[in-house]
Amino acid sequence: MKKCMVLICLVVFLFPGCGKEPIIRQNDSDLLILAHSFSDLIDVSDLIIKAKVLPGKKNVPDTEEVGGHTITKLQVLETFKGDVVPDEILTITEEYYQDKDVIWTVGNYLPANENQEYIFFLTKYGANSNWSGMYFVTDLARGKYSLKSSILDNLDTLDSLSNSDLEIWIEPDDEYREWYKQVIEKYCPNN
Repeated sequence: MKKCMVLICLVVFLFPGCGKEPIIRQNDSDLLILAHSFSDLIDVSDLIIKAKVLPGKKNVPDTEEVGGHTITKLQVLETFKGDVVPDEILTITEEYYQDKDVIWTVGNYLPANENQEYIFFLTKYGANSNWSGMYFVTDLARGKYSLKSSILDNLDTLDSLSNSDLEIWIEPDDEYREWYKQVIEKYCPNN
C-alpha cells in the first residue's frame, strides 16, 4: 500500500496536468459567415452528411503562414446533399488546435469527438487552396450537430441543455438551438 501511494504521488508530481480539462481560448480571427438562415446553410454547403468522426486527428498549430487547425477524417454514414457515398472517408479541417493544455478555437466551435456521429454541413476548399480536396465545416459551430442520445432523447427540452451538452462554447446560442431542431426535423425525422 505504501508503494502504491508513493507511485500515485510521483505521478501527480511529475504530470500535474493529467486529468485536467483543457482551457478553451478564442483566436481573434475574422469570421466569414456564409449562412444567415438555416435555408442559407443548406444552400451554401457543398455536402450535408451524417458521419462518424474517426480516431487519429492531426493537430496543426498556428504558424505565420497558416492559422492553427485540426485535420479530421470522417466516415460517411449517409448523404443528404452532395456526391459522396456511405463508407467513403473524407478529410475536413476543424477550426481549432491544441497547444499543451489550451484549445484555441474560432468562434463558438468546439472539437468534434472521435467515434461520435454528427450531421455536418461542409464546404469544399477551392482548387488553389493549401487544403484542396478537403472540406471545412460551414460556419463553424452552425455546421456541426451532435447526434448523441443525451441530446436526441431531450429534444423537447433542448433549451434547457447546456452549451457543453450541445458541444458549443460560450456565445449566445439561441440561433444554434433553433437550427439544431430544424436539422433533426429534416435529417433525422424518426427521432
